[in-house]
Amino acid sequence: MAKFDDKDILPFVSPIGKNGLDAETLYYSRKHYNLYSYPSDAGPEPIDMWNEKQHYGRLDENNNPVFLSEENLKPIPSSGRSAVFVADFVADAYKDMMQYFEDAIQTGVICKDSLFNQLDPKRGWLNLKNEYHGLLNSDYDAFAQTYSPLRLSKRKNKIKSFDLFAKEYINYLKKSKISVLLTKSKFITSTSVSPTISGLIIEFATDKHSDDPGKIDYIQDPSFLFYRHAARKFGFMVDKNAPWRIVADIKSPEMKKYMKVYGFTPENLFSYYYYKSYFFDLDYLKAHMVNVYNSYVSAYPVFQEKKIICEKVVTVSTERHPVTEDYVDQNYDLNFWLEKYIIIRNIEEKNKFTEARLSLIIKKAKKLNKHFDIYRALEYTNNNFKISSKKKEPKKTDY
Repeated sequence: MAKFDDKDILPFVSPIGKNGLDAETLYYSRKHYNLYSYPSDAGPEPIDMWNEKQHYGRLDENNNPVFLSEENLKPIPSSGRSAVFVADFVADAYKDMMQYFEDAIQTGVICKDSLFNQLDPKRGWLNLKNEYHGLLNSDYDAFAQTYSPLRLSKRKNKIKSFDLFAKEYINYLKKSKISVLLTKSKFITSTSVSPTISGLIIEFATDKHSDDPGKIDYIQDPSFLFYRHAARKFGFMVDKNAPWRIVADIKSPEMKKYMKVYGFTPENLFSYYYYKSYFFDLDYLKAHMVNVYNSYVSAYPVFQEKKIICEKVVTVSTERHPVTEDYVDQNYDLNFWLEKYIIIRNIEEKNKFTEARLSLIIKKAKKLNKHFDIYRALEYTNNNFKISSKKKEPKKTDY
């Protein structure tokens, strides 16, 4: 793919970037938008959630994946059928911003035909639980399709029991031709879920984030500068790649005032309002693997294999049996699940560690579980796999 210098991109050309273009054209178009489309000569700085702050609100100050506690949600006014929620301090800041806008509309500061004439939230906090549940359902569908008796020969189908299933499931993930996405921690930081799970974001439109020409309508709106200043006045940043989206700036003096009402600061926000996802990964993995196995048994209750009996080849049928939670707890200890979890995390990170290095990590994690507790083992595991703060190229998305 050709690489372009800034001098190769003409500022007066209208942006055309959208998903579906060939790689070279898309690269050129995205860079054009990034360099020239958003006004930089006046007004507060935007937040760039494609190129610089991809994980804003989804990683804490130590780069640990986190998710918002639902106890800290609060609704904001919206004309939609479904209520729109955000973090409570964000809701308070938006309430004051909305009043400021209404005053501006009444005094004619904002044009009647402006896209910002009436703020009406379309999206706020996205329920991570529902999104993750959908991901796990998709994983089962893919597994069941791969191991369907219609596709897999009797010789290759080795799933007779849960023990054999656990081994085969790991092999299935290792052989996957697409990127593996299974743990909640990895899901939170992926492009497969919207950053609105943070509870820090409000969107006033449902436009496609991948459509650069559509963004220009907002940027060239005569009231856009007022909108940007108003957002900053109440502790928000406008998203550079989605001008209809505002994001709470948790380190701004303005937003700190709203946070102070609830007794916390930017330094302890993630400790008070969010959960570290890796502490829950093991439980989710265990429940998912049991569910996948039992669902598979329900769909395909009989295992068939060919055996030689009395010098004759015959087909022998064996009934598969589902497992209960008690059975799993009694027969598979925490170290069993810890090892599976670490292997899967390595697969998710495209085999970040060699087999030898991975074995050492598993060994140490088990020691930490034995001498301390499972939480210390999970923390150690997370420290090995959590993402760095390196910048990444933006990917296709329609958040």
